[in-house]
Amino acid sequence: MTHSPTLLFIGDSFFFTPRLLQGVRSELPGLEAVLVGDLSDAMLKVEEQGASSIAAVIFQSSLTRGLLSDGERLALLVDRLPVAFCYGKMSEARYVMAELLRQKRLRDVSIIPLSIPVDVWIATLRSMLCGSMFLPSELAAEAAAMPFAEARRGRVLETTATPPAAEGQRPSERNPGQAVLDKLTARESEVLTLVSRGLNNKLVARELGLSEHTIKLHMHHILRKLGVSNRTGASMWYFAQSK
Repeated sequence: MTHSPTLLFIGDSFFFTPRLLQGVRSELPGLEAVLVGDLSDAMLKVEEQGASSIAAVIFQSSLTRGLLSDGERLALLVDRLPVAFCYGKMSEARYVMAELLRQKRLRDVSIIPLSIPVDVWIATLRSMLCGSMFLPSELAAEAAAMPFAEARRGRVLETTATPPAAEGQRPSERNPGQAVLDKLTARESEVLTLVSRGLNNKLVARELGLSEHTIKLHMHHILRKLGVSNRTGASMWYFAQSK
């Protein structure tokens, strides 16, 4: 029996809501969205359908401690399928990141906040299916500063997004995200805000009274300054800073 490519969501219906799954089915036609309760059920689904019919596996991060502590099972999944961890709380995201760093797997998976608008979340998922990986800028900054010994022990980071400033330290030096925001012009900040609300270039141009060509130039500069490759990445970055 031939199965439609399946997005396998592992978690509960309070986290991956019916509305979210229906949105995925509507916006990603040809893919089936299936929710299972735990990793064991997911592995049964993979065996039943075959790994080639699974488009991606999306985990509720709070339910993945067993998987993350088992390097062999994690490698089995990551080496065969696109994998994402979705989080509601930043503490969960930091635990996932620490474990992935410990196993040198951070570059192989996506870590996606569930707090962003559904359309942005689905656009992020679409890009992931095309081979992109996502890590919110706040986590990326912490990963870059995280001592390897701490990651090796798998400890959750206790630092906040904006740690206390040392005497004489400027705000932009305490918060990497703010330092990047400071590089944007006032107009670029306006464009980024509107793009993150889902407006295309034509609508952004109409909103700001500018030409569509000018908006494209602004977007080019914004993507370069944020260090992302597309509008979805820019929206993810924006919402990570807004948390």
